Amino acid sequence: MTDEFTTSATARLARLEAQKREIDRKLTALRRRKSADARKADAHRKILVGAAVLAAVEKGGHEGRKWLSGVLRDTLSDRDQTAVADLLLPVAEKAEEAVQ
Repeated sequence: MTDEFTTSATARLARLEAQKREIDRKLTALRRRKSADARKADAHRKILVGAAVLAAVEKGGHEGRKWLSGVLRDTLSDRDQTAVADLLLPVAEKAEEAVQ
């Protein structure tokens, strides 16, 4: 009877360990999916905000562009500023406006 119990307990333990590995695998996959979904949602949110800001700047004319240029220069690195160079006012024009 002891051999049967040991065999039964060993088999049950093996089954439970296999179930645990499967649950761990599913949890890992779900955590990865949740993280990817959060990144996608954040990127989508940033795109929407950026589109709204650009639309507001276009409506604001030169004053809006001046504001955006200042924000971009103050918050972005030089490297990132090259990606949005078309939105930046020339430095000379910004300096002239600061003097006025």
